[in-house]
Amino acid sequence: MNQRALTDEDGPYIEVQSGPLPTQSDYAWLHPGQTVAWEEQWTPVFGLGEGFEYATPDLVVERVSAAAGDRFLFLPARALPEAVVTLRTGEGARSATADLSPEAVFALGAEAGIVVPPGAEVEVEVGWRDETLLSYRSPFRVPSEEPPPLREPEEPATAAAAFAAGERADKALDRAAARRLYERALAFAPDHPEAAVALSVLDLKAARFEAASARLAAVAAANPEHGRARFLHGAARFHLGDSRGALDSAILATRLAGVEAVAWRLAGRARMRLGQPDAAARAFDRAETAGDRPESGELGALARYAAGDLAAAGARAEERIAAGSIRLTPWALRFALAESPTDRSAAARSLLALAGEPEFAVTELLAGLSSLGLDPLALELLAGLRDEGFTPGPTLLFHAATWADSPAARDRFLDEGLRAPLEYAFPSRPESLPALRAAVDRRPAAAAPRLLLGHLLGGFGRYEEAAASWQAAAELDPGLSTAHRSLALFHWKIEARPAAAERRFRQALAARPDDQTLARDLARLLLETGRPAAAAEALAPFRSVPRRRHDVTLELARALNAAGRYAETVAMLDAAAVNFREGDATIWRLFSAAHLELGRALREDDAAAALGHFEAALTYPENLGVGRSHRAPEARAEWFRAEALRALGRHEEADAALAACAGNPPLAGTPFADEQALYRTRCDAAR
Repeated sequence: MNQRALTDEDGPYIEVQSGPLPTQSDYAWLHPGQTVAWEEQWTPVFGLGEGFEYATPDLVVERVSAAAGDRFLFLPARALPEAVVTLRTGEGARSATADLSPEAVFALGAEAGIVVPPGAEVEVEVGWRDETLLSYRSPFRVPSEEPPPLREPEEPATAAAAFAAGERADKALDRAAARRLYERALAFAPDHPEAAVALSVLDLKAARFEAASARLAAVAAANPEHGRARFLHGAARFHLGDSRGALDSAILATRLAGVEAVAWRLAGRARMRLGQPDAAARAFDRAETAGDRPESGELGALARYAAGDLAAAGARAEERIAAGSIRLTPWALRFALAESPTDRSAAARSLLALAGEPEFAVTELLAGLSSLGLDPLALELLAGLRDEGFTPGPTLLFHAATWADSPAARDRFLDEGLRAPLEYAFPSRPESLPALRAAVDRRPAAAAPRLLLGHLLGGFGRYEEAAASWQAAAELDPGLSTAHRSLALFHWKIEARPAAAERRFRQALAARPDDQTLARDLARLLLETGRPAAAAEALAPFRSVPRRRHDVTLELARALNAAGRYAETVAMLDAAAVNFREGDATIWRLFSAAHLELGRALREDDAAAALGHFEAALTYPENLGVGRSHRAPEARAEWFRAEALRALGRHEEADAALAACAGNPPLAGTPFADEQALYRTRCDAAR
């Protein structure tokens, strides 16, 4: 829900999120071939006031206070004619029969002759057709749980503790910490198979296939029944181009619990690479039977296509299309098997319509076809998609160069890739690594392949290798701003060398002076290193642009405030129109702080002018896109407002300001909670 949809008066709103994990911050594993599914029911709730006390799939109940006694409000999820609603108190039970409807709230209380004293214990029950749909005790007590005390992080002292900590970091996507902790677990226990496998998975994600293969081979040798190790060893060998070795590992893994289906799929992929499509089709069928759907079914269709059984391939593809599949492989087969140019064009257009982000989805599809030895089909489909308006980016064109069947075709794709725009070109797939390295080797004087290779390696967390590629790209093309920016971020975030980072940011800006993100990043670096005036100067060219980025406005306000230029902050924000993510009130805090400081500077000489600023600090201008929180951090402004009011002799208003300040407790865990508590204490003492 966007903040603009909220109001300043209604208080906090309820945001309901659901899923199979306890909270939004919890993560779980989903290993190759695994699926996760759950059932949930969403019930529209209205007319119950602030929320509800209890709910089941059939009913929602709220208890509300009223002068004549508490009332219970019932809203069913479906029609329940002649339902029996019962309230039991210490004085006995009272029941009412009603036709409950999801279109109206049913109320039970004093109006039905049932008086429920405020807060009294009540057993609530709803029955319908000899079935109890709801039964609970009101008030509904939620057990109070104290959070565990915060402790300083400690280095795990055992292999088990290090592995558990590594898993937590891994699930939180902190791969560097996960790697360090898995390695620590192995230092304690070199034969810890789960730590070795987890470390190998990180290697696979970083396209370090040699290291992963060696480690997984050792785990599988020491633990022959370890299915994941055996399967992942086969996957690593497949990526290394060792199709025979991948097949051997896959066949062994098909006999091990937990990985049978994906192992048969891997066996099929290896057989496709080995030029055995008939055997591959049988392996994919085994995978599908073992539960690997829908991917193995689609791969089985491709295997039949490769084996020349076009009727069977087409039938499988059409079956999935008729079932409403939005996956791209069936449409690729429809394209390949189309009997007329019109049908091919229609299939290509349908495929693109389902592709979402076309460059990413088409690269994934075509790279997958190539991994099965279907390079001709990948090139044919690429040509058909281009006929329908698809424009491949440089990475996909460099892939196509590796699929080409002649040096002349390869060179055409390479040259096209060098001419393709680099905007938004950020490769992410491990399959792109050999394609980009091949482009670097064949076009050593070109900057683009090296830039893209750096982006890919950086995404893998291989920062030193990425920096070498970015450095080479920048040397070949000094005007390549993205190479300089990437190096700047590397120097800043990885090497902690702010001076080197600043030089690179300035080189990037010299190459592309109208790029607001470059100025924003430079300003953030300068602010971090205690140079707010320089940060404001870096952003100065964008103060009057008609479409200034919201984050540039934020950093400019931060820099101006830090430099003590509060009047400029206020003037700039008064003329701005910004919108940030839900819950982010940073821009309002900067606006409020600027007015506070302007007021403080005036309070000795001009209390009335100072009061104007203190009162402005308590406003929420619509153009800033921030609504007033139900626990707004306003204590500091109210304190100084009360001071100004007293200086002006307006004591009753000052007392009201102090009362508002003292009555506004801080929201724990939020920015400025300590400041809010401090000024609230001051206000309370001054009353």
